[in-house]
Amino acid sequence: MIKDKNQHHDSLISQQLAALSTQDFLNLGNDGLSYIRPVTHEDGRKAYALFGADGSHISSKQDIETLHVIARQNNLTPMFVQ
Repeated sequence: MIKDKNQHHDSLISQQLAALSTQDFLNLGNDGLSYIRPVTHEDGRKAYALFGADGSHISSKQDIETLHVIARQNNLTPMFVQ
């Protein structure tokens, strides 16, 4: 009984995901997620950049701690990627 219920649930989720437009799919996870990654400025300086889950640039700073503060002030959970 539980197995049938789980299979039905998985099938419904698959159908809902298949119905998403490309933009809908891109928007998944945009609520509250962000990422920080190292960047190199045009002049060769190393820094860190904060991006929204959709890839939009939010801010660049020399220190990662400031980006954590900016993310939290904007109700975002920052994740670090390399």
